[in-house]
Amino acid sequence: MSDVSADLRIFPNKEMFSVDMAAVLDAAILKDGIIQGCAISITNGVLSIAAGRIVVGGRMAVVTAGDVPIPTLSSQQTCTLVAVCDLRTSGNPFYISIVDAAGLQTLNSAKSTGDGFNVEGTLDYVSLGTVVVNPSTGAVSNWTPNADAATAHKGKDVYQELLNKITEVQTALNDKTTWKL
Repeated sequence: MSDVSADLRIFPNKEMFSVDMAAVLDAAILKDGIIQGCAISITNGVLSIAAGRIVVGGRMAVVTAGDVPIPTLSSQQTCTLVAVCDLRTSGNPFYISIVDAAGLQTLNSAKSTGDGFNVEGTLDYVSLGTVVVNPSTGAVSNWTPNADAATAHKGKDVYQELLNKITEVQTALNDKTTWKL
């Protein structure tokens, strides 16, 4: 076995690669999802997303505002709006899509687990919420956001939420006078 070595990436005349930055962001950001902008709305049966930024597994995508196409379905169903980072493809590996239950299962089967994401040939995604898609009218309705991912969160917001939850749990524990095991 050879001796261990290390290469400093943030240093004069060194280069920080995208995988390095993604690893740093993944370690620093507590939740995947929208970090800026990206308001999601329905107008006249069309699901739209505003410009902004989304992080999935440390990979940040800049979103250009637009309408989200509906999937081809045979009947009305509740579908999931996802932001996908698919490093199995070259080109542009980040996209936003509405998927039905089968599409969501396909994503779940391909999703990298543990520390396996952020290298070539991997996929991760975040669920932004659900909508009802009616293929006969081509319209969507009943947007239900996933609060953890579809609301813009920055570090201080996430940390404050965690502190609030810890305080709630501590208060509940202090209120207990009898413990049953």
